[in-house]
Amino acid sequence: MKTKLRVRLLCAILLVCALLPLAGCKKGASDLKIGVLWEDDTSGESAAWAKYLRTLAKEYGFTIDFTTTNSSSSEVSAINTYASKGYDAILLLSDDDIVTSVNAAAAKKMYIVCPTGHPTDEQLKEIRGNEYFLGSVAPTYDAEYTAGYNMARYFVEEKKQTAFTVFGGATLYGSQMHIQRLAGILAYLCEDSGTSYDGAKTRDELIAKGAGTSLD
Repeated sequence: MKTKLRVRLLCAILLVCALLPLAGCKKGASDLKIGVLWEDDTSGESAAWAKYLRTLAKEYGFTIDFTTTNSSSSEVSAINTYASKGYDAILLLSDDDIVTSVNAAAAKKMYIVCPTGHPTDEQLKEIRGNEYFLGSVAPTYDAEYTAGYNMARYFVEEKKQTAFTVFGGATLYGSQMHIQRLAGILAYLCEDSGTSYDGAKTRDELIAKGAGTSLD
């Protein structure tokens, strides 16, 4: 977990630094303002993000601010609020509706980056080519799925566990990282001939079952 978080933070360095020269055409780094949207402001991961980004802001001299959102409409509202305050860019750590948020930012001529997840293929079709969408950084869905599969295999084969309690995390909110990880875990457990998750056994079936639902 620490290694994964470190990778994400390093990716954020690149993404934030990418914003500096873009804004530099009109203003210096000290004038750059970046708004961060996130759904969770209480976890250890969010605390690490906040600490890192504030340190980076201090080093480069730009302004960073955080807003907690819990829906697509609240993301758009926060983006509009940042635009009204003269902010230049958005780091989208929440992912209720990437397409809507990207379009909302673009409408206000604000750059936007997703540093903790990727758009789905369908979403990417809608925002590819948008000059204000600077991209996303995260492990691929295959990597997330494989990580979940290997975690389950470790506990079965190495730890000899026979009973499991599995929490779905942010599957309810459509988090692909959690959906793919969960599908990988369940796929390994469902390799037993007599085991399935509500009738689902394959990756696609398990993803369909897990996406948008609260599982624990």
